[in-house]
Amino acid sequence: VYGELQKLYIEAKDNVKFLTTLERHFKTISQAGASSLTTIIDTLPSMMNAIRMVWVISRHYNTDDRMVPLMVRIAWEIANKVATVINVKTIFRESAPQAIRKIGDARACLDKWSKTYLA
Repeated sequence: VYGELQKLYIEAKDNVKFLTTLERHFKTISQAGASSLTTIIDTLPSMMNAIRMVWVISRHYNTDDRMVPLMVRIAWEIANKVATVINVKTIFRESAPQAIRKIGDARACLDKWSKTYLA
């Protein structure tokens, strides 16, 4: 029992070390205001590079069982930010140029996510 507990403790410590390197990227995405999708766009390439480094270097966070839920959570957060910006109930109340800009930013954000995820 003690050996298993020690093994899990070491794994958790290792995971914290690697996930801490991603924390600033996660904060940037989660704290981005509704009008700052460009901030998310700028964050995605460096975040994906950091995730790749975790995948390659980590002894415990390099499996699909660990990485898929992380990627799902990131995708959900990005989609939620885009949905907040492109609120169907309010987007048509805005001026046409402003609505077009927001929709363009939202599309650019989702395109960037797709490209960096599939790269």
